[in-house]
Amino acid sequence: MKQVTKHIILIVVVGLLVYALSLHNSFVWDDEEQIINNTLVHSLANWKSFFTGGAFNSGGTGHLLGNYYKPLMTFTFSLLYSTFGPNPFAFHLTSLILYISSAILIFLFFKKFFTESISLILSLIFLVHPLYSEVVFYSANLQDVLFFFFGMLSLFNPIFLIFSLLSKETGIIFVFIGILYSFLFDKKRIKKVIVVSVLTIFIYAFLRFGIAKIGFEKVTLAPLAQENLVIRLVNLPKIAFYYIQNVIYPYNLVPNQHWYITKINFSDFFLPLLILIALLTLAFVPVFKKNKIYTFFLIIFLISFIFHLQIFPLDVTVSGRWFYLPMFGLLGCLGSLIPKNNQKLPIIAAIIIAILGFRTFVRSFDWADGMTLYSHDTQIIKDDFNLENNLGVELYRIGKIKDASVHFQNSVALAPFWWTNWNNLGAYEESIGNYEAAKNYYQKAIDNSDYYLAYENYAKILIKQGKKDEAKKFLEEIALKKFPQNQNLIFLLQIL
Repeated sequence: MKQVTKHIILIVVVGLLVYALSLHNSFVWDDEEQIINNTLVHSLANWKSFFTGGAFNSGGTGHLLGNYYKPLMTFTFSLLYSTFGPNPFAFHLTSLILYISSAILIFLFFKKFFTESISLILSLIFLVHPLYSEVVFYSANLQDVLFFFFGMLSLFNPIFLIFSLLSKETGIIFVFIGILYSFLFDKKRIKKVIVVSVLTIFIYAFLRFGIAKIGFEKVTLAPLAQENLVIRLVNLPKIAFYYIQNVIYPYNLVPNQHWYITKINFSDFFLPLLILIALLTLAFVPVFKKNKIYTFFLIIFLISFIFHLQIFPLDVTVSGRWFYLPMFGLLGCLGSLIPKNNQKLPIIAAIIIAILGFRTFVRSFDWADGMTLYSHDTQIIKDDFNLENNLGVELYRIGKIKDASVHFQNSVALAPFWWTNWNNLGAYEESIGNYEAAKNYYQKAIDNSDYYLAYENYAKILIKQGKKDEAKKFLEEIALKKFPQNQNLIFLLQIL
């Protein structure tokens, strides 16, 4: 027991050494729309709305927006904001505590199958690997650390399954993992696990479909999600190869990438397909040798990995955080193949952990703030409409509006179907006095989606143009009917 405690302390120390500097990083990306500007999560008094809507800023509609049902995440945001205010340190610390705790749970779970030293090595690799390090650096990814933490707890006690599902839809995979584990290794508790799992799914379905009325609508923003199944399947080998490559050599850690291929060629299709076939062939060899532990973890890996290969449309092409759960299965497979008495293992493992940990430590500096992150990542991924827009926003905020406009224009050219980039391009035109062009761009943003900022900006531009009657009519008959609690729109109407 003392040895276990020492190993747990080691996991905590390594986690703090690798990630502690990131605690002082700023809010970035969706942190603004899910935390800073999301007024509903600023008070726990709104807790009912967390279970009756999505996860994004309502813009004044009175309920949370979006197709993602993550009430435990929004509740946690609200708890942190109510206690600490808009302090990114508190949010980053919460993510880190949950993340390190998950690594400890992995260590304890692996001990059921492997030696303590092997379990420690695997949990440390999981802890420091940079591929999904964004789940710690990025507060809006709290959903991932929450669902995984409670999912791991459910393998010890299935009562935690509901918390995993209410954190993120992917928690459903832990339902299958729990049943499979009980069937293979702990048949005494299988009835309890099945009963709790069925009850969990029922409660979740009732809350999501019955109360919140959020279905599994098709994602339309991501370019690949707009393509048909054939195109998505053509991209599958390259998508799979992206994750495999970055597990071994983590260099491309840009989150939320939108690239995709439209034509079959050797480098983008046949080469990754051949590598994928070869790896799958090797992966099934231990299964044929009836290695039950290996088979268990291989199933975990395959189920969680397949979910993120665009067979079903997703909101981005690839994202490192999507390998968070598959990594658990992959390390379990590795653990079942490692010889127990390999004397060189500690040295080799220490080198691997040190290299991976250093890479993650360096990556933490990229997440210092929005300007640093987007400036860095746009050098790795070219022509990404989201990154272009985000970099433009940061440049605009520091007064480099001409430079910002170039990135807004790039984003619009890459994603004319989006709305945020059109709104931001309108803000640029407004800043240089081109009111009519700004008005047209705001209208384009409104046409693409009911974006609350575009409604606010459209009303403001009408007022600046002296079209007060038109602005009043727009506010009363259109804008405030969509966003009746939007304080900016109400203020503009009061001014008129």
